[in-house]
Amino acid sequence: MMSILVNEKKGQSQQWITANTHSADVAVVVYALEVVTKIGKNFPVLFLSLASLNTILAANDFLANSIEFGILNSLFAVSGFIFVIQLRQDKNQFDSKLEEIME
Repeated sequence: MMSILVNEKKGQSQQWITANTHSADVAVVVYALEVVTKIGKNFPVLFLSLASLNTILAANDFLANSIEFGILNSLFAVSGFIFVIQLRQDKNQFDSKLEEIME
């Protein structure tokens, strides 16, 4: 373990913070960040597949005369498709702003 001295202001109280530097803990954090990154890259595909599944479930519910669940699944599907469209628009705007900055 490693201790770090933190001064809030010059001449005032000092505080020691103990930092955990075990390599196993660092490896867990790195692995968690890799998983989050992989999920983030596939986020639009994941939402698109869930919205499509809700569309299929809504059609099945309407055919089975379950109007309430059909409407609910339709709302979920529409909101999923809207979310994916907004995600793509934001990504395109971010890419264009990034290109302007890089020039």
